[in-house]
Amino acid sequence: MGVRAVIAVRDEAGHHRRFWAAWASKQYQIPHLARFIHTADEGTVPLSVAGYLAYMATHPGTLPAHDITDDGWYADPADVGDLDHRYELALNATERTFRYLVHDRDRGGDRPGWRRGEELATRAQLYEAAARICRELAATTQRYAERHQAAVPPGWPTPQDWREQEDTFTEWSARTDPHLLRRSGPAIDPVPQWFAVRAARAQARRIGAALRETYPGATVRTRVGADGVISLTVPAHLATDEAARIADMVGGLLGHVLTATVRPHRRSRHSVHTGQGRQPPVNATLTLRPHGNTAAAPRPAPSTTTDHAGR
Repeated sequence: MGVRAVIAVRDEAGHHRRFWAAWASKQYQIPHLARFIHTADEGTVPLSVAGYLAYMATHPGTLPAHDITDDGWYADPADVGDLDHRYELALNATERTFRYLVHDRDRGGDRPGWRRGEELATRAQLYEAAARICRELAATTQRYAERHQAAVPPGWPTPQDWREQEDTFTEWSARTDPHLLRRSGPAIDPVPQWFAVRAARAQARRIGAALRETYPGATVRTRVGADGVISLTVPAHLATDEAARIADMVGGLLGHVLTATVRPHRRSRHSVHTGQGRQPPVNATLTLRPHGNTAAAPRPAPSTTTDHAGR
């Protein structure tokens, strides 16, 4: 069974195409992309949609090549369908830069969604990731061979083949001009596209369940917006003392880095202590945003609210 994926490729001229492949695991796609970028650096193809097409014409079976743009398939970034991965590649021929996002299928919740896997924005990051993958595949293949009397299936790369590919990516990194090696590529919307409205409810439940387990005595109100911003109404002491821990925990659950801001609530002027019973506790709003989106105001979008009493 293959690993199905779509890649959305765009360039600085505004060209945009989508390509599909039935065999496109990120363990192979990242090294394939590294070879495409290296080929562009050698002057064979430009860093553009046209260059991508030209590369695919001479390197079949590497990066996704079946053009589905005009068919309308997977035009919605939130559409998961039967895909295992969704890739985004932004190219800039003038600046000689790129940015590559990997989204992995998230099978949690009621419906599948996307979670951010990798973001590679420089040649240094790309070549290191490709070398790391080859190193891991060499170890995996070696273990397989040891379990099967030093034999690997016909057509498989051997552990030595993977080690040689690792050396190649390491060499490319060492030979690339240091300024170009670390030059960062064009921006892609940092808000994860997998936060579609239809996925917000499932994400709110996942976050609420995790917080309820960690803080069983607290009342937490969870809201997840379609823009990826998470708003938690929590007891004030949690927002003050546990903000960083909560951001790390929720970020680990969702698979990306979050930054936290705290807004304490004012005690209502009507909740005056009368001597009978206790005053309602003071709460605070803890807002968690995907890293890189902290300065921008959230895009107006519906959100789904799920209350978790935690009692």
